[in-house]
Amino acid sequence: NKFPKSFRFILGNEICERFSYYGNKVLLALYLNTYMGYSEDTSTSIVHTFNFVAYAFPLLGAYLGDGVLGKFKTIFYFSIIYVIGSIFLSVTSIDGVTGSEPGHRSPWGIAIGLFLIAMGTGGIKPLISTFAGDQLKRNQSHLLERLFQIFYWCVNLGSLFATVSVPLLKRYVGYWLAFGIPAVFLTISTIIFVSGSSHYVKRPVTESILLTAAKVVGFAIREKYRQFKAKYFKRTVYNNPFDRNNGEDKSWLDLSKVQYDPDTVDSIKCALNVLTVFIPLPFFWAIYDQTGSRWTYQAESLDLCVFGKKVTWLCLEAEQIQALNPLFIMMFIPIVEYVIYKPLKRFGINFKPLIKMAIGMWLAVLSFIISMFLQIAIDKNPPGTISIWLQLPQYLVLTIGEILISIPGLEFAYSEAPPSMKAIIMSGWLLAVSLGNIFVVFIVSAVNLGKQWVEFLVFAVVMSLFIFVYMYIAYKFKSSTASNNQDNQFKSSKDEDENSILTQDSSLGDRFVIIDSNDDPDGDYRAIELESNLI
Repeated sequence: NKFPKSFRFILGNEICERFSYYGNKVLLALYLNTYMGYSEDTSTSIVHTFNFVAYAFPLLGAYLGDGVLGKFKTIFYFSIIYVIGSIFLSVTSIDGVTGSEPGHRSPWGIAIGLFLIAMGTGGIKPLISTFAGDQLKRNQSHLLERLFQIFYWCVNLGSLFATVSVPLLKRYVGYWLAFGIPAVFLTISTIIFVSGSSHYVKRPVTESILLTAAKVVGFAIREKYRQFKAKYFKRTVYNNPFDRNNGEDKSWLDLSKVQYDPDTVDSIKCALNVLTVFIPLPFFWAIYDQTGSRWTYQAESLDLCVFGKKVTWLCLEAEQIQALNPLFIMMFIPIVEYVIYKPLKRFGINFKPLIKMAIGMWLAVLSFIISMFLQIAIDKNPPGTISIWLQLPQYLVLTIGEILISIPGLEFAYSEAPPSMKAIIMSGWLLAVSLGNIFVVFIVSAVNLGKQWVEFLVFAVVMSLFIFVYMYIAYKFKSSTASNNQDNQFKSSKDEDENSILTQDSSLGDRFVIIDSNDDPDGDYRAIELESNLI
């Protein structure tokens, strides 16, 4: 009934690392604009390019952690890169190091620092949470939910503390210290993590399912090309016994069964089928991630004094408004669960995950409509005359939307796909975040929409269009029998594992859920969200 000693080191590491990450991230938009002298459009593009890279590197981290170095070594090596990037960002923020004034400072410091930070946090992202789960023995499975609830709260604690405190360091000292303190916390984080080395359960390296899936898809593509040549050019004879598979689940991926295990191919097919539901998600993350860019610039145009300009001693920094997100998340997850879901279930109303996701997407659209009307009001009035309180509704609506998308989305994905496919599922999820940020860069850099309220409207309209695409996909979605078959095989193989209660795949990032079936005869899955914030 007690957590292993190793868990303390992982929690300490996570609190300090999340403080460092959010401490850097909360400053970034205004640092680029006011300190480096870039325009708001250029700064926004840089912020979202950083997000794109940070969400692309988890694929490399998952591959190295599962199939090459193991989780401990991969986390340690990427942490070193992470620390170097944070120190680099702090040092190059000292006045005079890269230039004397905004608009005349060299970009080499910010470019190198942000790239190393994105590489470091991205490499760690898919590993640290599952590494925490690896520490429990099979007779401690009842502690799994508590473990990840504690982990989740530590993540949000680090986020909230950084978002509130780091902007104050910028106000009273300067950017070099505001970036320097997160670098110190990150160094402490790495030291804490390494200090627990002798206490950790370190699982052996196996081939990553991501690599296996890539091989299967690549082989199927080659076979499909051979089939195409045989059919239309008649220069070769194509012979593949699985080409004659006329079952309902027939797919071009079946052609790879001639080379790879049919059960593995069916599992990959099932996972890719589930990922079709994620197709509209990049546009949600395109909206969500603008809390750290466009919404921060919007906050800068508002009256940041909490009780108006007459009470000047209680005024916020524009970046601090982002603290509403982790604060609302910690408040509303239990409210949504116990005040909405459970009472409705008593009356026989049980919203399926796909329905919850649709509601969450419409709430995201609503949040940008609210921000659009607020922007119109800002444009019609002198700067700093509208209260910062008017930004609260859009944060509230977007956060509830995120709760309705993140938890049910991965609950659905994990209940439909075999447990052995967790890596592919999370790779698709993180890829959606990455692509969403690139979409923002495209709109801001390549499309000149003129007024900011028009840009907010365009994002809301595009998101609305893709919600209809999502609703069609969800309506047409059919469960695959492979998920049930593979789930039974997973439960059998899990009984053979005497050391750990989690599977090997490590693409689970910080924004994800763990599904614990707990041998429930009804097959109900319990979703435990580890973090719903921007990573």
